[in-house]
Amino acid sequence: MRRWDWVEDWGDAEQAGLRVIANAVNGGRLRAHLTQVQLGYRTGLNQSTISRLETGRLRTMRMVAQAQIIGVLRIGPDVLVTGAPQRSGRRMPGEADE
Repeated sequence: MRRWDWVEDWGDAEQAGLRVIANAVNGGRLRAHLTQVQLGYRTGLNQSTISRLETGRLRTMRMVAQAQIIGVLRIGPDVLVTGAPQRSGRRMPGEADE
């Protein structure tokens, strides 16, 4: 069963889909300890493209580019179907160890 309970507005399916992709890419990048520049280098994309993808502002992208991002970040179908990606292992400044 799909758990997308974090999506507040189901009125716009496109926006909901863009948020799922944005969260998966951002979470995968952070788990891989990559900057947007590093991910862009590994996939042949500009940092600004990665940023627009992660914020849901990128409307179109070649399927090959999407496949490269998924491959580099090792994003599985479970990330896209079960909802928001797991929290990364990175800590924010001032955040205590768990």
